[in-house]
Amino acid sequence: MSSFLKLLILLIISLLSSSDVFDNGRQKYEQILSLSSSSTTTSSCWQQVLIMLQKYCSIDELDKYQSIIAYQFTLCHLSTMNDDLSNILCHENNIELCVENLHQHMNAFIAYTEFYPFVQSVCYVLRQKSYQSELTSRLTIFLNNSQETITKLISSIHLQHQLTDRIKYQQYIQEIILNNAIKLKQLARTNIDKTQDILNNVIQAARHEYDLLKQICALSQTIQTIVRITCTYSFWFYTLSMFTIYIMTIPKRTNRARSFLFFGMFIYVLLERYYQMSSIINFYQWRLICWTSCLLILIHFAYKYQSRKEIHNEQLCRLNNNLIQTEATFHRVS
Repeated sequence: MSSFLKLLILLIISLLSSSDVFDNGRQKYEQILSLSSSSTTTSSCWQQVLIMLQKYCSIDELDKYQSIIAYQFTLCHLSTMNDDLSNILCHENNIELCVENLHQHMNAFIAYTEFYPFVQSVCYVLRQKSYQSELTSRLTIFLNNSQETITKLISSIHLQHQLTDRIKYQQYIQEIILNNAIKLKQLARTNIDKTQDILNNVIQAARHEYDLLKQICALSQTIQTIVRITCTYSFWFYTLSMFTIYIMTIPKRTNRARSFLFFGMFIYVLLERYYQMSSIINFYQWRLICWTSCLLILIHFAYKYQSRKEIHNEQLCRLNNNLIQTEATFHRVS
């Protein structure tokens, strides 16, 4: 605890001493400024002191040039007091020799010893002013940069808001696109189902059409076969031959001839079908022979089986009928 108090007391003393040094240096610096700006003959001397202070009051070079500045202080002060400087002027480059010459003159030496510590206080003030000006400039730059940074931050915030709005709008567009994609997917599924149904119906219709085409082809083949059969000369020849035989053998006396003729026609058809691939047979001559044979057979049976008795009976029946009709007519007349 005691060590802390000692440290605090030393800190306070150092602050008080530094404040005293700053005040003394500030007062002395103001005096130098006033003397350098005055219109007296010593103003140029004080201007030279001011230039030396501004030039050499750095931390690294102060120890080296403090004696030179204090010596110049002494000369300017003595010239202000109108003292004779001829005895103390020194043209040597070594400042230590010049300071030793001041021991011979009491007023000059007292002035030098008083001004020597003031050099540090004045330099301290100049450094503080330099630091303050540098700090001020840096603060100004910092404020300008801060203002620019604030402006950029505000613009960045505006841009961020715009970007956020655009992101929200993009999200809205993406949601709309997603919803449209979902609807499109559902519509595609519906269309696929409908298309599948349509394809099934088309397949069924195609199958029905195929079956119908098969039936039509089968029917066309049947019709073609029938037409092929009915459009041949042999078919119509056979049909006409059968019909002619039937007409010619209607009378009772030719019934037996009808049987023989049909049997002969059947044999003829078999023979013709059997030999139709042969190039030796002439179908026209063969049919002429067939017709001639049928006619001869019919004539043979017609004359062979006719009965004279039946003919006379038919004639007697006709005469009897005529007689009966004549008697009836006579009775009606009488």
